[in-house]
Amino acid sequence: MGTVGRIEGSVGTKLEEFHAKYYKSLLDRAEYLCRTAGWIDPEDLVQHALLKLIEHGELEGEVQTRSWLIKVMNNRFCDLVRAEMSRQKAKADPTVGHYAHSSDDVPYTFEHVSKDVFDKAIEKLPAKQRDTFLLHCQKLPNHEIARKLGIKPGAVAQRLSNARLALRKLLQPYAGQDIH
Repeated sequence: MGTVGRIEGSVGTKLEEFHAKYYKSLLDRAEYLCRTAGWIDPEDLVQHALLKLIEHGELEGEVQTRSWLIKVMNNRFCDLVRAEMSRQKAKADPTVGHYAHSSDDVPYTFEHVSKDVFDKAIEKLPAKQRDTFLLHCQKLPNHEIARKLGIKPGAVAQRLSNARLALRKLLQPYAGQDIH
């Protein structure tokens, strides 16, 4: 096994450890945050916070770590709400996009990637990532995906994270193109 496999294994192990330790209390908080924002998946907030903890490293003491995780989730939630509000404002007032960016300064997004291109990218994912991602697309919670696949919820979170990274790389050539 190469270095990448060892790193992913260690990250997966750490993710499972943090998942077991913090998941339930974080999910309760995330569900509370998302009660008025139905488009935000509470489990995605928890996964985001746990992955940030892996990047940052555990803090001294469980209380400090839990507080930090909640802060990360709150910040992510606020970012998602702000982004949605901006999208809604841009829909209501088309000039917002026009004046917010000069004509050649519009940021690249994946919004214009066609369904066919996206489906082909999903087909290129490794089988385990693809299966996990497709179940997630059916709006199944991570614990249900874990049950169906016979794996731990931490492994589901890791596979989804890896799938998202892989899809971002696969779709990058199409990000700025106007493909319909």
